Amino acid sequence: MFRIINIPRAFLTGFFLILAVPTWAQPRIEILSGKKNAYNPGDKLMLLITVEVDAKTCVDGMAKTKIYSSGLKINGKTEWHELEKGLWQTKVDCEIIRNKKSVSQLTLVRKTDKDNIFKQLKFPQLR
Repeated sequence: MFRIINIPRAFLTGFFLILAVPTWAQPRIEILSGKKNAYNPGDKLMLLITVEVDAKTCVDGMAKTKIYSSGLKINGKTEWHELEKGLWQTKVDCEIIRNKKSVSQLTLVRKTDKDNIFKQLKFPQLR
């Protein structure tokens, strides 16, 4: 009977410990316009990228945050804007281009001595 009581207590303790871990550097990529299930070359997309970072690791702003693309032509990008302490946002205007893999992707990478983030969004192409 003692073991049955400890299992739920251990589960709840672990659950609350997981919730207590800070969720810094969690990027979000939203498609503002042009969202489809599959894309053709020439389709245009407007993306909104939001990144929440620990203010302690953000001494240089978003200079260490890089955006890479494969099968996408980036036509334009706004400067990173700090909406509030540690919450940054930018808009990316891009266009699908044909590639051998038949999938386009946008990759967001940030590496600092305190944290790293990686987020990738894929756009399947029609064959």
